[in-house]
Amino acid sequence: MFNLYTKLSGMLVILGIILVIASFYINFSIWYGIEIAKCGGALFIMFLFLQLLSEQSSEKSNRSIAK
Repeated sequence: MFNLYTKLSGMLVILGIILVIASFYINFSIWYGIEIAKCGGALFIMFLFLQLLSEQSSEKSNRSIAK
């Protein structure tokens, strides 16, 4: 599941960068690209935090079962 979130975040960041570059050549606002890239970065940070929480909770439950 984490691979899906990583690829989704990466796709949003790349799409945002492409839109920023394209805004110099076509009549398109630069802010769309900037906001999409920021959204991809924020999603990656949130998914990373959720992944770390799930790993920590699984380690904690594994320790209690072993005792």
